[in-house]
Formats: sequence, C-alpha cells, structure tokens
Amino acid sequence: TDLLELFADEEIEIEKVTPGLYTAECERPECGDEPGSVVRDVILRGKETGNRYIFAHSHLFPAALSPAVQARLSSTSDPIGKVLREYRTESFRQIERSASNSMPAIARVLDQGGTDQMRWRRYSVISGGAAIMEITEVFSEQLFASAN
Repeated sequence: TDLLELFADEEIEIEKVTPGLYTAECERPECGDEPGSVVRDVILRGKETGNRYIFAHSHLFPAALSPAVQARLSSTSDPIGKVLREYRTESFRQIERSASNSMPAIARVLDQGGTDQMRWRRYSVISGGAAIMEITEVFSEQLFASAN
C-alpha cells in the first residue's frame, strides 16, 4: 500500500468486496471452507480520485495468525501491511507465481474494461518460518504503463 501511494501520489483506501466472486479468475482454489478461515477480497483505490488500482484476494491462515491480528483483519478494512506493522509481526513476501492474462470480471471491477489484459502476482507472507497468508494481487497492465 505504501508503494502504491507513492506511485499514485494519493492516499490509498481499502474497499472490501464480497469474497469469492473472482476466485476462478485468480486461478485460486476455493478457500474459506475450513472452520475459522479468513478470506478477504479488496480493492485498493485512491482516496481523492476514487481510481481503482489493485484487486487483492487474501487467504489468511488462522492457525498461524495471532488472534488479535486475525480479528482485526476480519472486522476492518485496514491494509494488511499496516495491521502487521501495528502488531509488530515481522514478515517477508515470497513470490510464488506471476503472469499476465485476460481477466474480464476483475477488469470490470477495476473499471478497466472487460477485455483488459491484467497482470497478477501471488505471494505467501511468511512469519516465524510459516506462511500466515497467501495474497493474489491483480492490476491493469495499461494503468501502470500510462505512468511512463
């Protein structure tokens, strides 16, 4: 979120969307069937412009998260990185996969048009030697190409 704020030159806010609607396009298996699991689908958008920059699908692994972090991420729209910093959770990202392909439903939710080519990356967030969540971020190639 911090890097996106630098790029967009505006504060970024989080808009929660109904989880699971875009799972197939994210090439992510259904997640959320296990008891206590936390699935968060959000759009990162500009606070002033309302521009929708990134769609993020997060699958949080409850057994690996502190109860306070899990509760906060379940009940608020706060950015994940901000919550992890606030609770002093040291972590790093391990990129699992990235690609570019057509994702019409996500392109529509990002106001990019149904034929937009989307770029995505999936990464695990590791803390204490264990994966605490997996996140897939999707953004329009055209949106970021326009910044050149």
